[in-house]
Parts: sequence; structure tokens; C-alpha cells
Amino acid sequence: MNIIPYEEKISVIMSVYKENRLELKQSIESILNQTYKNIEFIIIIDYPEETWRKKFIENYNDSRIKLLINAKNFGLTYSLNRALGVATGQYIARMDADDISMLNRLEKQLIFLKQNNCDLCGSYMLAFNDFSETIYYYPTKSKNIKKLLKERNCIAHPTWFGKRELFVALNGYRTIFACEDYDFLIRAIQKNYKLCNVNEVLLKYRLSNNSISRSNFEKQEIIANFLSKKFKKNQKISEEEVNRFINSNFFCKKVERLKQYNKLRNKYKNSFVLNLLFLNFSYIQFRKKVINKCILSIEGANNDKKNNKFY
Repeated sequence: MNIIPYEEKISVIMSVYKENRLELKQSIESILNQTYKNIEFIIIIDYPEETWRKKFIENYNDSRIKLLINAKNFGLTYSLNRALGVATGQYIARMDADDISMLNRLEKQLIFLKQNNCDLCGSYMLAFNDFSETIYYYPTKSKNIKKLLKERNCIAHPTWFGKRELFVALNGYRTIFACEDYDFLIRAIQKNYKLCNVNEVLLKYRLSNNSISRSNFEKQEIIANFLSKKFKKNQKISEEEVNRFINSNFFCKKVERLKQYNKLRNKYKNSFVLNLLFLNFSYIQFRKKVINKCILSIEGANNDKKNNKFY
């Protein structure tokens, strides 16, 4: 791999909520031990009620850590925007407090960004829990990412690494429930920024049955479809318009219908006849998976292994 000087600073931003000691330790140390040394690590505690996390982080006694504490739980979007407000690096990297970055992640992403003239890149990631590991693949080329973004998010948020000027130009994240990352990428494409993915696993993503994204799956899916439809029509959408949709009775009814549908599908997943019926209701999800797999096949992703997924 190319050797690069440590002249440019990378700001790593991370929001901490209810992660346990082991998760925090593994996440923090995977950043502090990076091969690329010129970093500032901005950590926002978004759950100040349990004070042990503050003491735990302070015990690292590393001058690169900037620790901020929210007055109360304001959520991920607020915390990330607060971190962006104090970031001084030329580049911004995302990190989640329960994930693990490969030790050469930042160096590899910086080299990739420069060599491919990108504004933001992600990477493949290894999803894991106590029982299994699964590689999640994504398109790597900018044109394919732009194509797939019309259907779904295809740059994993915890793997983001981008130029600070992009985050400034877009005024950070907008407050859009569970889809602030997808909304950000759509706005970046609409402003002609170049997005890519490194074709290598650079992050280990911890799977949890109690995660916020899993508990809000149906809401996230419906909001993402709403954003997707607007993007396909090349329509710019305001934060207020999205939130009016989220607060509408129509949205609530769609969420309840999707929840009931998912319950029935899980209950009768072994029934061939009923699955044929369910296919009519899951056409959108089915179409996304087909397009996703076709793009990855064209790019030559290793998609023939049984335990690999196309996220």
C-alpha cells in the first residue's frame, strides 16, 4: 500500500448512547490504534444519565479525544451535527460506538479517496454477532452507486469517510427519522458529488436484536421508499415535507400494514403458496434486491458464497 504523510487531519465523529464497556473499549481502541495517526476523535455522549461512560473515556488520557456531553438524549442526528460543528480536520470519518474499525481503515480510505477523486467513500463491512459473521457487499463505482441509490442506501453509514467540504456544503445531516444518512447521500448526488465504496472489508459491524434501526424497521423502510420515489423523479425535497409525511395519518397506516404483513410473512414463511401471495406485497423489496445483485455481479463482487449478503 502507498505510504502517505500525516499532514492532513482526519476528524472521526462518534455518538455514544447505551453501549456497554466491552463495546466501547473495542470501538474506541480501534480508532486510537489506527495506522494513520493525525486524527482528532470527537466523541459525543448522548446518554448523560449514566456517568460511567464519561469517566471510562476520560481514562484513555489521549489528547486526540474531544469529549462532549449532551444535556440530554437528543438523538444521533443532533449529536453528529454537533460533532461536525467542532471538527477541524480536512476529512470526516464516521464511527459507531459498538463497531470495530480495521486498524488500517482510515489510511486505506484516504488513499482510495485521493486516487479515485471521490468526495465520500464507504467500504464493505463484516456483520457479526456471537454466532456468525457475514460480509456485506456494496457497489464500488460512482455510476453504479448513483443508479442503486434510486432504489436503496448502498454506502453503509458507519463506514463513511469524506471531505469536510462536502459536509459543510450540505449543512450536515437533516433531521429525518432513521434515514438521515440516505437523505444525505441523495442530496450529495443531486449536487454532483462523487461517491464510491472501497472493495474491501474495513469495518466490523456489530449486529444487535435491540438496535434502534431494527426496532424501527418498518418506519425506516417506508421513509426510505418515500425519499427514493422523490429521487427517481429528480425532485428535491425539503426536511419539512418529509416530516409532514412522517407525522401524517397516511404514514401511520402504512407502518401498521407493513408490520402486520411482516408478522404474517414470518409466520407462514415455509408455505410456498402463501409466499407466492406475499410476493405481490413485497415487490418493491424484491425489485431492490434484484437490481442490487445485478450491479454487484457486473462489478465482480464475490456473490457466490452462501453466507454473503448484498446489503
